[in-house]
Amino acid sequence: MAVDASSPSRLPMLRLAVVLLVACVGCIAGPAVAQADDLIQLNGDPPVTFAGGYGYGLLYLDGTVRLNGDTSITATDVFIGPDAQFDGCAEVGCVNGHSLTINASGGVAISPAISLQGKNGANRVGGTLAIHAARITLGGPVDTTGTLAPSGAISLDSPGLVVTQNLRAPGAGIFVHGAGGVLIGGDVTSAGGAAVNGGGVDLASASGDVNVLGSIASGGVNGAGTVPARTEDASSEVPEGLAVPETSATLVYIAIDGESAGWLAIILRTTCDSIGDTRRFFFAGSGGSLS
Repeated sequence: MAVDASSPSRLPMLRLAVVLLVACVGCIAGPAVAQADDLIQLNGDPPVTFAGGYGYGLLYLDGTVRLNGDTSITATDVFIGPDAQFDGCAEVGCVNGHSLTINASGGVAISPAISLQGKNGANRVGGTLAIHAARITLGGPVDTTGTLAPSGAISLDSPGLVVTQNLRAPGAGIFVHGAGGVLIGGDVTSAGGAAVNGGGVDLASASGDVNVLGSIASGGVNGAGTVPARTEDASSEVPEGLAVPETSATLVYIAIDGESAGWLAIILRTTCDSIGDTRRFFFAGSGGSLS
């Protein structure tokens, strides 16, 4: 393990201002003052390099962030800022992408793209990404693609709101659960390649809406399995055989086509009664059959 960043005690007033700013914007509930176990890297500070397990209060990174090995971080809040440069396969000669696990009791907000792809060699395994936090906001795409090797899975889980962009893990599972809602501002791709089966896609919200502002691809070897994902009112046309609540509801219409397609599960909140009604739809297999 190597953490090259300066101690949080450097430039204490500026670092305290960073902590207070993070707390005020609401993305992360930062502490009132920096604690001894906080790690704060400002833009221009030396790189921070991770490999192994770490524990922090506030983890604030806004410079070069490197993974030299599989990394697990437990923190109160995690913020990786807009000026950060994230490298998920940083060591010299890195072959396989490294895995990143973040567990936070507060919020996780990451601005830059997260790539956990390998870099060197013909066969490069993608790293996995797993984030569990009270709130999750990812401002850039996530890519765990493997090259002639398995991709890494993507798992985002929160009792609150999950906001993310494009998620790409060909042939691997993509799991996004946000009890307060899920908003994906792009595509969700777990479709397999020439010799890879499609992966699973599981998007769920216990008390909020699931919105995908792109397409979901989960096809296998012999099928494209890609259709636009769109939010519609229940009064609109829906797939044949899918029951429509008598009252208004929100649904996301997904279809999967092709052999060896992955599975797909979506949980959506409806307004069938004053309490709310949770409905689970499964679309899987060739032709987008409903089971």
